[in-house]
Amino acid sequence: MCFGNIPASKHRRIFDKLAGARSEVEATIHELVVHELLRRLELSPEFEPSVTGLTPDISFEIEGKRFLGDVYLTHSPSKTLRDFADGTGEAWDTSKPDESRANKIANELAKKAVKYRPTALPLVAFVFLGDHRILSASDVERSLFGMTAYEVSLEEQFPNSVLRDRVPVGGLLLPDEDGNYRHQNLSAVISCDWFDTLNRQDPGKRLHCLVLHNWIGEALPIEAFRLFPQIIWNQSEPSVWKPEQTISANTVANFTLDGGIECREYTPNMAW
Repeated sequence: MCFGNIPASKHRRIFDKLAGARSEVEATIHELVVHELLRRLELSPEFEPSVTGLTPDISFEIEGKRFLGDVYLTHSPSKTLRDFADGTGEAWDTSKPDESRANKIANELAKKAVKYRPTALPLVAFVFLGDHRILSASDVERSLFGMTAYEVSLEEQFPNSVLRDRVPVGGLLLPDEDGNYRHQNLSAVISCDWFDTLNRQDPGKRLHCLVLHNWIGEALPIEAFRLFPQIIWNQSEPSVWKPEQTISANTVANFTLDGGIECREYTPNMAW
């Protein structure tokens, strides 16, 4: 379904990528999912556009403003996983850089922000969870804020109250030691989970998205992703921001057969 809505001129490139290594196949599939999501949200997506000599995964438009989209499929660091012969296993996450999911995500997002900065266009990164071995949207939040959005809400003077030694990993959007924001072109990061529903009466894929806005720089209009939960920011005083969640974090989407999108709350006990 997602492939069918890509212009024919892009098909050969997609075929080539789908014939590549497993990691490239997985990445391409998730790029197609993002394109379809943006298409159904009526955001005029373009798959692999050419922008000032670069080829981002996607571009899209909101209220006449062009945004670049980069799709990143992340997995838990291999050093944090152990599988046993009986089929069980274990996973852990620490403040050591090579044992931190947040640190891995933050490093990759920093590279993408730097890469696309010369375009002068705002960037939205779509971070898909490639596994669930304690990898979750909370790790994406920590990669940006140094903590979860809930923990941020308990801070009195965010982000000024968050000293760097409090955030050994993550914190990509926090100001540096001189108070400068390095990645203002990163307009938002969307944590995505594309998963199989537990509803056996209507099997198929569901998509969970959590939109994490940057409080500095080119804003991503809230209306564009209004169907999904978002962490937005309210300025309480100069240089002090408070997070606000728009709707239930359990909201997930389904691509309907008529070309639309349906969003409802989803829990294991109320799978749909």
